[in-house]
Amino acid sequence: MEEVGKRILRENGASDTILFPLAIYITYRLGFHDRPWTSIHHLHLHCIGLPFKNCWAQFSHSPPFFVALEKVRKRIQYLCLLENMMELHTNNQEIASPSDINC
Repeated sequence: MEEVGKRILRENGASDTILFPLAIYITYRLGFHDRPWTSIHHLHLHCIGLPFKNCWAQFSHSPPFFVALEKVRKRIQYLCLLENMMELHTNNQEIASPSDINC
């Protein structure tokens, strides 16, 4: 979903970054609405070109209503790590190295 979203955004004028003298500005936002602010009950990624055209769009696609794709990715990796560590512990297996945990 991320690759397709970025490709479509680029085709419509968004770029990965614009360099300013002291900052990097990303011209799009990728993410998901968070519960309880969901109205469509299937997984779909929002790919939004910036800047927002109105304050409602900015409001509804910002925290706490909206979670960035990277934050969701980190949550999933963390939950996977916990699940695998619990499984190893339940099976009385020791964790010798991070490669013992498959995520």
